[in-house]
Amino acid sequence: MKGVIFVLAALLSISIALGTDAELWNPMGSCDSSGNILASYIHSGGILNTGDIEMKAVFPDTNSTVPVEGYWEKDDENFTYLQERSAGGSTRFFFHSTNSPFTKTGDYVFKLTFLASTQDYYNTDVSLKVSCPGIDCVGDSGCREDEFCSEGRCTPLKCGYGEYVEFNRCDPICNDKNPCTEDIYSNGHCIYKRTGECCLSNEDCNDGAACTTERCVNSECVYSPVKCEAATDRCVTSKCIEPRGCVYETDEQCLGVENEKREYFITIGTPTVQKKSFFTSVGEWLDNFFRNLF
Repeated sequence: MKGVIFVLAALLSISIALGTDAELWNPMGSCDSSGNILASYIHSGGILNTGDIEMKAVFPDTNSTVPVEGYWEKDDENFTYLQERSAGGSTRFFFHSTNSPFTKTGDYVFKLTFLASTQDYYNTDVSLKVSCPGIDCVGDSGCREDEFCSEGRCTPLKCGYGEYVEFNRCDPICNDKNPCTEDIYSNGHCIYKRTGECCLSNEDCNDGAACTTERCVNSECVYSPVKCEAATDRCVTSKCIEPRGCVYETDEQCLGVENEKREYFITIGTPTVQKKSFFTSVGEWLDNFFRNLF
């Protein structure tokens, strides 16, 4: 009989608690050097399932939010349901975050929201402002994805219009990896606009001129005058003329001089020297000797 009375009393106590809106109020909290927060709230009213509580961190610099993971406890005992010792009572419970969302030095907003449930909750957002010392970092890997390491501290990224956060940096939404186009993001669409004299190959620099050479150097077009190959004939000159290109012309004055030289050598000829025989040379010597003697 006593057992039945005890069960009925327990059910009555629960029904009274369930009939009262659950509420968390008077938030208090602090942030540690690991980027975690210890928050506390006074719970009053009916039984509150901690699974129906959503925790978020709001970053004032970017207004971005991230979910906060953690657990509830009181007197070093974890709780899945928050329930008072007596109906209508109030007790302070503590929430410990575990995913280190508060990495940057500065102020944050810690938001608690009751989610939709079959139980009656006092439906309101409970916000808590906390100041965090931030955590040290050596590289970007020590920070959240939407932060980067700056001067040893994790710093939120401030991406502009047409950019998104990925791997601790701001990347453009539109990027065709073409250095010759300007990538524009407009009204949800990507527009790739070709820029001035930028080039990818020599063919991109073709200006249609016959007397210039076109080369693509470091994505820029470089134009140089065409150097025509010199002629082997000294009386023939070479030059580049638009739109024909290299043109070879004969210098008539030079050609006339050359022809006169040729005719002169043909007319005068080249003198020849005939060699004398040994006996002829000896005879001429003896003849001159005797003439001089007498």
